[in-house]
Amino acid sequence: MTLYRIRMEQARGKDRPEGEAGRGYEFIAPLARDGTLDPEAWKAAKAICTVRRFAPDGADEHGHLAHGRWGWRFHYDGALEGPVDDEEEPIFRLDAKRLAVGEYLAVAEEDGRAVTFRIVSVTKSPLA
Repeated sequence: MTLYRIRMEQARGKDRPEGEAGRGYEFIAPLARDGTLDPEAWKAAKAICTVRRFAPDGADEHGHLAHGRWGWRFHYDGALEGPVDDEEEPIFRLDAKRLAVGEYLAVAEEDGRAVTFRIVSVTKSPLA
């Protein structure tokens, strides 16, 4: 299994016409050969599939990539076992997206608003 560090930054939008490089997520995930998330490999490595949310106006927040009954999300309370809180940050269609530089992902942030992010780097993680 190969783990990757994926960094995504806020894409341009109405409120940020140039995007915002200092706001986004960096997470560790196992990828299949086609660049999509490998859910079976994630099950074996979920303890090290971490996420860091960063923003210029606040402290970084750390959590895990989690899967619950409503799909993939970033989970911040530290519990790896048990149900995932549906109020965490869902990642839309993560199971169907290719995680490659230039691709886009939408995340419903803590205020419920969907924000689009652009993947800016995908590198092998030394954690594997």
